[in-house]
Amino acid sequence: MKRFFNWAKNKIVNFIKWLWQECKDWRTFVLLVIVCIVVGAPVWISGLLGILFNWAWAWAVFAALLAFWWLPGVPYFALCVAVTLAIKRFFEKRAEKRLKQAKEDSEPNNDNDNAEQESGSEQ
Repeated sequence: MKRFFNWAKNKIVNFIKWLWQECKDWRTFVLLVIVCIVVGAPVWISGLLGILFNWAWAWAVFAALLAFWWLPGVPYFALCVAVTLAIKRFFEKRAEKRLKQAKEDSEPNNDNDNAEQESGSEQ
């Protein structure tokens, strides 16, 4: 049993270290905060409606959503991390494609020069 807990502890510590490495970039951290706000928006919007208009149904929705998201076993934070990293990877791949395209556009294209020379010699 002790071996299992050591294994689980090592997995959790390694995951937290990996997550810390991913979020060291301030842009990723800001993206994580934004994703957490967006994913949790229904909770806070229903709470805000309950405060502003004193609607009983809004308070009930707020309480139910808050209980659902924060109960043990609900992967709220894991979902936020997964969405954040997916968005980060999307933007990284997009930037790589743009960089590659810009590099290709900036290189002199010898094929066009050869084609112009050939068409000029035919005339």
